[in-house]
Amino acid sequence: MKYEFAGYILPILTVNKNVMNIFDDNIVNQVIFYIKVNEEFINAVPYVFLDAKTIIHAPFINYLAIRESIKNLNLEQIELRESITWLALNFIRAYDQIEKTEFLDLAYDILEELPESNEEQNIRLLINKAQILKRRRRMSPIVYQDLLMALDNCKNDTFSQFGIYLLIDDNVKVKEIFKTFDENFKKYILELPISVFMDSSLRE
Repeated sequence: MKYEFAGYILPILTVNKNVMNIFDDNIVNQVIFYIKVNEEFINAVPYVFLDAKTIIHAPFINYLAIRESIKNLNLEQIELRESITWLALNFIRAYDQIEKTEFLDLAYDILEELPESNEEQNIRLLINKAQILKRRRRMSPIVYQDLLMALDNCKNDTFSQFGIYLLIDDNVKVKEIFKTFDENFKKYILELPISVFMDSSLRE
């Protein structure tokens, strides 16, 4: 649950009538927390429900607690992996609004915890890490090379191609692919953090 107090958003967890601050160091050890996916219960942490607004307006975020709790999860599970990726993207969104570098640092650390997966997931992970590095102005030649190699491996995935072309500043290809998306998908892309790298004419 989220409560607003004195202009701040306070995310809390209630368990058996006990109220707990989800940023408390001990919260993960105190609470066994599950999400249900395909009739199976998967161990999770309450941080997966944080959105950019909450991140920006929370008075205190325990970065270490988030990092440590994620290390204890089974991130091979695809639905949980997607939830953790979304958490990282929300920290990137929060950074884009108030440019707090800790948000980018934590987003990168979260993504670093994701294990190798199938080719599609690995390419998406590369793109998400690269968009953080691009914001930091740390896009090294090695990262560019990795993105170009990924481009060769996602010829049937126009969404990943679009993301890579955005990151390597190929605006011609970006516009060419963006035009092929339907209106709903365009709106979805414009809500993603990576859209900040798009030409303003496409974002209008």
